[in-house]
Amino acid sequence: MNCRRASQGYKKGSLEEKSAGDRNRCPIFGLDLITDICNKRMSKNKANLAFLKLIEEAQITPSFDEQQAHGISVKRGSLEYLEATVKAGLLPKETACKLWAKSIGHAYYNPLTSIVTEEARQKLSLEATRQYNALGLYFLADVLTVAMAEPDNLETITKLESCAGCKISPVFSLPCEIFDAIKVHHSNIDRLSQSVDTLEKSENLKIAGLSRDNMSDFIQSESLVSIFDTLLFLAIKEKASHIHLEPHKTMTQVRFRCHGRFVNQLKFPMIIHKALITRFGALCGFHPGEKGFSLERGSFTLGLGTGKASFEVSFLPCLHGAKTVITIRLTKTRHSVGSLQEMLIATGNLRQLEQFASSRQGLLIFAGLPGDGISGLFNAMIKEIASTSRSIHSLEDFIEVEWPGMTQSHYNLDPSNAQGAPALLEAILNQDADVIALRGMNDEATAAKAVDASLQGHFVLATLSANGVRNALLKLNQLGLRSDISAAALLGVVSHRLARRICNECQTAYQPSAETLQKYFNDWENQTVNFYRGEGCANCQNSGYDGHVSLFEILTLDDRVRAIMAEKLDFLGSGSEELDLNWQPFLLDGLLKVLLGLTTVEEVERVCR
Repeated sequence: MNCRRASQGYKKGSLEEKSAGDRNRCPIFGLDLITDICNKRMSKNKANLAFLKLIEEAQITPSFDEQQAHGISVKRGSLEYLEATVKAGLLPKETACKLWAKSIGHAYYNPLTSIVTEEARQKLSLEATRQYNALGLYFLADVLTVAMAEPDNLETITKLESCAGCKISPVFSLPCEIFDAIKVHHSNIDRLSQSVDTLEKSENLKIAGLSRDNMSDFIQSESLVSIFDTLLFLAIKEKASHIHLEPHKTMTQVRFRCHGRFVNQLKFPMIIHKALITRFGALCGFHPGEKGFSLERGSFTLGLGTGKASFEVSFLPCLHGAKTVITIRLTKTRHSVGSLQEMLIATGNLRQLEQFASSRQGLLIFAGLPGDGISGLFNAMIKEIASTSRSIHSLEDFIEVEWPGMTQSHYNLDPSNAQGAPALLEAILNQDADVIALRGMNDEATAAKAVDASLQGHFVLATLSANGVRNALLKLNQLGLRSDISAAALLGVVSHRLARRICNECQTAYQPSAETLQKYFNDWENQTVNFYRGEGCANCQNSGYDGHVSLFEILTLDDRVRAIMAEKLDFLGSGSEELDLNWQPFLLDGLLKVLLGLTTVEEVERVCR
């Protein structure tokens, strides 16, 4: 069941009614006080005439009718006007914010998508950031760069410098971006643990299991909401793709999937697990039965800055309760999507991806599992193709990026539905599309339509849930596609995984053992080969790693490979040198990045295992 919240039919004053209300207030987070402070600090009655002139020169000024249609009644040229028109999509965000910043003589910075260092964040207390709606971003030459809605307010700057004990360089950020960034960057595991400890000692824990009515009150209590809020914001801060709530006999284990790896966070009592999943269920629009949640799936969406965060919730009945997995998806702007050239792709692989992007017909598969970063690569390829003068139509289960000049459709997850992927693919074939980007080719009907579209002369890009190139080919057979048909349609298969990147602050070189060199390299004798690793420091929390680097596996099909594939799908690893020229495995790309000092050989071994 794919549940979407409605905004009608809820009991007055209930959690569902509140959460179905004003998205801009993020009502479930219980931080309305900060919102009020934020709104008070916006220049409500002051029009920025220089900004109005700039957007007029850029020919992007919204019309009066457009503003009326979106219920925008604030003063033209005010900061509220900028924020409201950007949220409504009447002004392009990046362009409008940069023009506003230019008009007041400052740079624009989005604290939700850009770097915020822990050292800078800690310079301003949570109380100060809330009071002044300002967030420390980073240090440069002992000067603290701070995001502010009013970076020309000298009085506020003086007070912030007093709080931080150092010189401050202000940059402009939208008030809603600062407000939400404060919640994200001030969430940490210590705060989450403290919230759990506080709730364990409270009386609420004793009454929570008495009745459904008591549980309904409990999931709206300040203590439970604090845990819920911090859990979600911490996951966003850590760039987690999934949150796992795994019930055991007496405790629940919380784990995040970050860059493809599981990271244990904390454990808490089962009664809190029951309350949390009940709250998740209520936001998705359904409630547990007498024996708890059945096999169900739903989703809810929250505002985050000018964008949104979508949380897809899946319940699975288990021995000690419902295991709950929350998939996190954040909307992005096209400006925040990295290009292929920025992904540290080896020259040969980059050249091959650029060649794929220029294709006129055929099927190109992007294979990966949740947390492998395949979505980022898929978006980068769309960005590469979108720069060409072609008719592009995307079909997505979740529209992550809105692309100007490209037609985008959302499909129902049920392939038999009239709005399912197979039906919409059939309709797109009548829309004169040159390129079809399909996010999710994981059932027989959708796969058959995608292959059919590619054979009819369309260039089809599709993501496929598979662990590597070899498994992707086997998955095509599992989806009922004949090997000869697949071979005729395919241009290539691209797979992507994430390896942890060595921390730049504590990176050191060392010489690997002879056994390691012999294991991976030919002709290494009489050569000095350096590998790298991180010693551990405050910047990487003593892990030696900070961020991630992409590893690629690419199979390119030509007539020779198609002839072999038509006879046998599982042909990779056969030892043929001719085939090896068309197949670049993960290990090869990983070892190159080991030599470049981007990651460690241990990390490559883990990822390629």
